[in-house]
Amino acid sequence: MARRPSVRLWQTELFVIVTIVAILILSVTLSQGLQITLNQLGESDSLSDATAFASQLSKEFPLTVESRARIRSEVDQHGLIYGDAVWVYDIDGTTIASVGEEGPPAGVLEEARIQGLADSPPYSHMTLKPGGYVVAGKVIHDAEGRRAAVLVIASPVTDSLAVLDAVRSRLWTTFWIALIVSGLLGFAFAEFIGRRVRQMSLAAVAIADGDFDQRLPTGLVPDEIHELAESYNRMAVTLGDAFSALRAQEQAQRRFVADASHEMRTPISAIKGLLELLDSGAKDDPAVRDDFLRTMTLEVDRLGRLVADLLTLAQLDAGSLTLKQESMPAAGLLDDIATVLRPLAAGYGVTLAVDAPDDRLEVLCDRDRITQVLVVLLDNALKHSESGETVTLSATPGEDAVSLAVHNEGAAIDPEVIPRLFDRFFRVDEARTTPKGTGLGLSIAKEIVEAHESSITVESTPGNGVTFRFDLPRSPL
Repeated sequence: MARRPSVRLWQTELFVIVTIVAILILSVTLSQGLQITLNQLGESDSLSDATAFASQLSKEFPLTVESRARIRSEVDQHGLIYGDAVWVYDIDGTTIASVGEEGPPAGVLEEARIQGLADSPPYSHMTLKPGGYVVAGKVIHDAEGRRAAVLVIASPVTDSLAVLDAVRSRLWTTFWIALIVSGLLGFAFAEFIGRRVRQMSLAAVAIADGDFDQRLPTGLVPDEIHELAESYNRMAVTLGDAFSALRAQEQAQRRFVADASHEMRTPISAIKGLLELLDSGAKDDPAVRDDFLRTMTLEVDRLGRLVADLLTLAQLDAGSLTLKQESMPAAGLLDDIATVLRPLAAGYGVTLAVDAPDDRLEVLCDRDRITQVLVVLLDNALKHSESGETVTLSATPGEDAVSLAVHNEGAAIDPEVIPRLFDRFFRVDEARTTPKGTGLGLSIAKEIVEAHESSITVESTPGNGVTFRFDLPRSPL
């Protein structure tokens, strides 16, 4: 298998290439700029020297035998001091005096003589290369201001070339140093980026394997990788929560199926056992037969309630339960429920009281479903009340809602049990051999109330009994 290209390698190569291109552009720009500057400085200095020397020689014109000799002497002295090659021509181009064995080509001298004599503009030219010269031409005026001669000065460009070569040498040294440093920095930077990318890759593999606890360090630099690491961590948290919720849901579903199977198996087993007893001869005893038939009827009713509750829960879970919400008096709703359940309360020896305002207070809800909720809450309150106690069904108006509550005076509920009250098939009295319900009533009540965009709260303190409470939207008058 071919080895995959390393991120570090191509990032380092890219970093070095960019550095090389940048340094080359900078070097060429600096070299050309320096060359232009040296040309300008050399031409300016040469023209200044020519102007000053021409002014010095102008007092020797018009020419005489003595002035010719003095001109030659001054030219020789200038060449000796400054090392320049000097030519003095008359108007016709005849050489009056000169010094310097070497100089620029004759064509360059002729150009300088002609341009210098014209003096418009002042002439100076530099050839910055090995063997090159800087040449300046300047007209010489006599005492009356007439053009009398032309001065040409030529100097070698060795000093300027030495400066240019030294700068270029420094640039090359800088280039190699910068190249090495950029390579090291590029590798370090690429290693830094590559390590963070590798961490992301390993974390992604871990997530694929089901480990949602992996987190990436975001680093100190708020760059794109920092943002990517933060996004990854948020994704890991979201996936972890979703996976945990899915796992919990699957466990709840398995537990629900197991509990439902157990709950359904109990009455079926009881009915089957009774039928076997009847078949084995118990049917011949009328009293035993009638007792068995009553027991089987109770178990069948219990099985029917269980199936109905399971169907209701399935509809709630699937979101297919349709609410028919309408406005109705809160007092009338509570009175109707209390009328139906008072015989049951009397059987327990419990008083069922209603505390509701006048009929002008109305709530918005599905009457049948809220009736089902209140019946479940009242049934639980009656089952856990002692004879002589009172169960109160109340409605308390609020600004935008009406609070419906069921309160009983029985024993308080253990605080550790309250969070589990609405779990499916959970019973506070699980140890009893004969349970009083299917264990689904509170779960159904919770789902119905939540479908009304509300929630059931439980208030339980020793000595004050237990109160189940939820809110319904208040209908406008």
